[in-house]
Amino acid sequence: MILKAKESDFESIFNLLTQLWPNKKLDKKKIHTLFSQSLRKKTTIDFVLKNEELVIGFASIKFMDNFYVQGKIAILSELIIDESVKRQGFGTKLLNEVIVQSKKCGCKEIQFNSSVKRRNAHKFYRSLGFDKTAYYFWKTI
Repeated sequence: MILKAKESDFESIFNLLTQLWPNKKLDKKKIHTLFSQSLRKKTTIDFVLKNEELVIGFASIKFMDNFYVQGKIAILSELIIDESVKRQGFGTKLLNEVIVQSKKCGCKEIQFNSSVKRRNAHKFYRSLGFDKTAYYFWKTI
């Protein structure tokens, strides 16, 4: 079952984030603050995927206007499925809901970045019709 995330989902979501970025030191307090702010924004939708009462997936989309597409786009900032249930169709289910909700909000495209090391994720995205269209540049400031 896919639902809009709630404050009470934070612990489970944080655990998923540690799976997504196992080599990054995550500041739980900062992430909790960002998550709480995200839940209140009209330009963001955060989803949880639950199996029974257990959170097994999380996705977050941010909406913005984009000159190139001449309209609104959805930025998929996170899409995580618990390692214990990967390759069972849950990622497809969650990403399809992201697409449906993005269309409902008037978006013309969904865009996101994915680390070059995540080859299995890239195969997954391509299998769902996503195209690799750009390089993603990053600089810490």
